[in-house]
Amino acid sequence: MKKLLQTTLLACSLLFIASCSSDDPEPDKIIGTWILDNGTYSNPPAAYSLQAGDVESIYGESEYKIRFFDDMTYERDVTGNGGSFEDEGTYSQTGDKLELDYEKGTTGLDLEFDVVGDITDKNLDIITSTQITALSDAILNDKEFQDTVTTNAQYFAVLEERGVVITLDLTYYFDRE
Repeated sequence: MKKLLQTTLLACSLLFIASCSSDDPEPDKIIGTWILDNGTYSNPPAAYSLQAGDVESIYGESEYKIRFFDDMTYERDVTGNGGSFEDEGTYSQTGDKLELDYEKGTTGLDLEFDVVGDITDKNLDIITSTQITALSDAILNDKEFQDTVTTNAQYFAVLEERGVVITLDLTYYFDRE
């Protein structure tokens, strides 16, 4: 009888331990709300090296927020000088690739990203190739340009007249809300 009781207790203990272990996958770390902290432009063409560096505002925004949901949808809100921008759609993440597919009828921004490093509980860093209109290093280093262009309006007038569309990398650094 004692042996039967020990065997029964051992069997119950093993069942209890087995039921406590879980094969449930860990929630995807991308799920949640992310707020843009800053960005970095890198890898510009040689004559445009002054375009590289950190930027606090990528689109002139005061806030850039993106929310990823566990049903593989996202919502993005950008608020800035020119008003608000919103889009939504689905996303996919395969390895270090993150793609956003925004719904028709909304205006989407960058769609394909590479995840830089690991997504943590606090940080999401992604990079994409982007195009901007820029002034060459020769123009920006020109003493006459530096002495005469003193306002944003003057700068944008020169940019409109002499700017060139260049391709460079843009890294977004997001913090979890």
